[in-house]
Amino acid sequence: METPDGIWFSHNDDSSFKPQDLLSNGQVMSRNEGLDDGYEERGRISWKKDPNRDLRLMDWLDQHPLQREIIFSNPGRGRGRGSRKPGAKMSKIQCCMQAAKDIFSVDTDPSIRQDVVKDPQHFAGATYSHILHMKTTYQQFNEEPGPHYANIPYTDLEVGSEGYKKVDELLEWFPLWKRLHVHWRRIPAFNHLYGQHSADSSQSSTQHPAEPNGGHVNRSQVVGLQESLENVVSNGTPGGQHRGDAIIVEDLEGTIFSQNDVAVKPEEEVADNCTRRKRQRKRRREQELEEEPAPSDNSARQNDDMVAIREHERSLTELAVKRQKLENEALEKKTAIETRRLELESEERRRAAEDKRQREKEQHEFMMRLMEMATGMVKKPNQDTEGEGS
Repeated sequence: METPDGIWFSHNDDSSFKPQDLLSNGQVMSRNEGLDDGYEERGRISWKKDPNRDLRLMDWLDQHPLQREIIFSNPGRGRGRGSRKPGAKMSKIQCCMQAAKDIFSVDTDPSIRQDVVKDPQHFAGATYSHILHMKTTYQQFNEEPGPHYANIPYTDLEVGSEGYKKVDELLEWFPLWKRLHVHWRRIPAFNHLYGQHSADSSQSSTQHPAEPNGGHVNRSQVVGLQESLENVVSNGTPGGQHRGDAIIVEDLEGTIFSQNDVAVKPEEEVADNCTRRKRQRKRRREQELEEEPAPSDNSARQNDDMVAIREHERSLTELAVKRQKLENEALEKKTAIETRRLELESEERRRAAEDKRQREKEQHEFMMRLMEMATGMVKKPNQDTEGEGS
């Protein structure tokens, strides 16, 4: 099923299917989730297989504000496809290559660590595709609590309120929303509800002006805008007590208008504008999905240098392994020689003891024969004496 925003959902229900109903139950699945089904095959990168990959991606975005701004920039405002953001020194694909290197070079899968060195562009594309997938999920998340809660920081939510309970319930389904909301809350290309406020919200008068950007207005800046818009929708003219309020808005082309220059439009035109904005968001989404430009020569050289460094490190590792192997073999030979020496010494001592025992035995036998001979000589003279006497 395709929504007016061009988002696909897979479901088996009847024609009364509503994305918001499935979102409440945590069962929403976009068409892009087929790339993240928990296993990796045919070059696909599974982010669900290792949740730490998402955490490393979030940490990388927090630690690299310049690259983050380039990746999150809208490519469809007055620039050709694949062009860089004005003033940017890197393209989106180059920033994604840096992110992919930091994310997957420490992966628990050894094959992933090797593949990210061999084919960094593939992992850069997988990283950017995952960011776009999270963008779709982030927008689905914002639809459930409503525009008011999609426009304020999570830390500003009133504890115990209905919106706070809704957000906490949805965080069990998409916990990364809390960290993405810090960066995407004020980017209309990601938060399509930015600048909108629900009329029945008890906190609708809360103001969150955009952050300054070099002294230029780059997002909607509103002072007393909520009450004025409510009166415009209900009465067709701004409320008298708010006529003097300064309202500054920025259209899609970046032109600044004051309140006096903005003509009040009927509800039909407002609805047409909403439809037109949805179509524009869909076109921007399609442009973002188009192929990014190939890396520049400098990037290619950097990749070659990186591969050369990896090869050098691998050669050093192989040499270290060979050296360790030779040292082990030398130690084994030394041990064998020492063992043989001890065996020879033991054999020599055994033979010496054997010879000593043999000499002692021979000496004993010789002494016994001498004693026998001496005894025989004594007996013979005695016999001669007895013969002469008789």
